[in-house]
Amino acid sequence: MEQDYRTLLARPASESGYRRLFASASDDAHEFRTLFTLMADADERVAWHAAWVCEKVSERSPHFFTGSDIECLVRLTVESPFAGVHRLALSVLLNLGLPDELPVDFINTCLGRMMSDRVPVAVQVLSLKLLHGFARREPDFATELLACLDAVDGWQRTGGWQAAVRKIRPSLEALGASACAPR
Repeated sequence: MEQDYRTLLARPASESGYRRLFASASDDAHEFRTLFTLMADADERVAWHAAWVCEKVSERSPHFFTGSDIECLVRLTVESPFAGVHRLALSVLLNLGLPDELPVDFINTCLGRMMSDRVPVAVQVLSLKLLHGFARREPDFATELLACLDAVDGWQRTGGWQAAVRKIRPSLEALGASACAPR
């Protein structure tokens, strides 16, 4: 069955075909599992299309995702060579929530991508949103995240980037202030 999915996912995207695949995967845990493993495929088109379907499943059937799936998504975010998979894995993590333990390399990767103008803006913004979620759990991190945002030259960023920063900054400032307050 995995080979059948690989063949389908390797083709140019057909909206109706992927809608059927998404509907099937969001109703059948076994089909979802097969597609989930294909997110790590060496073929960029297969990995990206599988990630797209899994991102849609995360919105409709989040209960299919296990703790080990979330850990796999964290690893994919760091290790996948494909920017499209990064974006979709980050989006799935945003839909599902961050795991209790986050590897330092994930945090560092998100920081680097958030600050880089060489990655797609969607990856920058999703990285920022996930790091904001981490800062809510670890308020001491909010100060570091604010310092990184201050180091990024805002006028060279897209409107989407600037809007995300404007929305998140007040929360980070409040978290940073509470982290610095005497206990």
